[in-house]
Amino acid sequence: MDELIRHISYKEICDIISKTKTVLIISMSNLIEEIAHSIIEYRQRNDLLEVKIILDNSEKNFRTGFGDIKAVKLLKENKIEIFELPGNMVSFIITDDSGYYLFPQSRIFSGDEDLTSNSAKISPLDVIKLKNYFFPPKNKEREDELKNEVIEQYKKTIEQTINEIDSTNERQFALQELDEDKLKQVVENLEEMPPDEPDLKRKLDTYISKIQFVELRFEGANFTSKDITIPPKALPYKNEEIRKKLLTKMKLFTDLKNRDELRKYNLFITNFKSIKEKYLTPLTCRKDKSIVRIENKLKFKEEIDEVKEKLTEIQKSLLAFLNNEMITSKEEIKKELEIFIKENPPDKFKDYPRPLENRIIIDEVNNIVYSINFPDAKNILNKLDISYSFYDLTLEDFRDKHFIDELKTRNIINIDNQTIVEMEKVFGTKK
Repeated sequence: MDELIRHISYKEICDIISKTKTVLIISMSNLIEEIAHSIIEYRQRNDLLEVKIILDNSEKNFRTGFGDIKAVKLLKENKIEIFELPGNMVSFIITDDSGYYLFPQSRIFSGDEDLTSNSAKISPLDVIKLKNYFFPPKNKEREDELKNEVIEQYKKTIEQTINEIDSTNERQFALQELDEDKLKQVVENLEEMPPDEPDLKRKLDTYISKIQFVELRFEGANFTSKDITIPPKALPYKNEEIRKKLLTKMKLFTDLKNRDELRKYNLFITNFKSIKEKYLTPLTCRKDKSIVRIENKLKFKEEIDEVKEKLTEIQKSLLAFLNNEMITSKEEIKKELEIFIKENPPDKFKDYPRPLENRIIIDEVNNIVYSINFPDAKNILNKLDISYSFYDLTLEDFRDKHFIDELKTRNIINIDNQTIVEMEKVFGTKK
């Protein structure tokens, strides 16, 4: 680390870490995962006396792209010393007796490839000062060592500073006069297409990070009374009025309201609806989508998964119940048909003596019943299912005026009028 001003990428920070012999101190608003991995791996392979990390454990930093919460978790899991400095914007890396001040950018707004310089060398004396400032000596012996280091380093600094002044002609980053033509072009481009406001983007990212879309799907089963469809050829009547009269009597699943098996199912439906109402806000402007707040997402998933497990148990008990009901319905339909045919003998039996023999009636009833395509209980219950999917909001969603209006109306997010004006100014809105 020799140049006074230079560009240090995230990869180069990892390389600098790997050159440490005894002491590594890093101060940043927050760390990214790559750097955390590098610290851990190098510390494990080498016997470093000190590894100390200074950061600002702020939710805002993570949300605005200055770090990754996974990095902090990794460091803690691997017993790396972490110190907190709230509101810290002083970033530097010190390895042994040299270091660089760092000027990190939010990863949301820029990347390493956007920069030519982002660091300045720390003088050896200031390296000692920073170490002492954040980690003062704990005993008299260490104080004396520190004083000797300062005296020794002061002598070296004079010589180093003279050498650096002599080599300024070789500096990598030389200042240039402002290019007026370039400035004019930049002004024209910005006027033609205004840039995204960083403050606006941070606001929107904050909103996006707090809510998600949910598609919650429930396929239920209808256990209400069902009409039976009898194939026209199976009906022994040509008279349309008589046919209609017969069909009104053909019902499946009658009188189910008070059955215990269905009480359990209806209670399940009630519980499902209450979870939905408790955690989700339905949207009229987005079909089949609702909004869930991130802080409620885990609890919502837990409760939905619980009722989903209960649905599997209910499905098993309903299968036996429905099969029994199907048999009962067939028997009732047969009774209704027997009575109806006895009271309304079909034309094809006009030459038979009256009343018709029971055997003839029963045979005719069986012919009709066998022609009916009764629903299968398994097919009815196969429809029972709960599923859900989560989707992140995007900046594109905030172009939709109806969507924004609904979020405001339902108190999902509190977007002030100034923010809406900024949004319309920056990227317009869909009507």
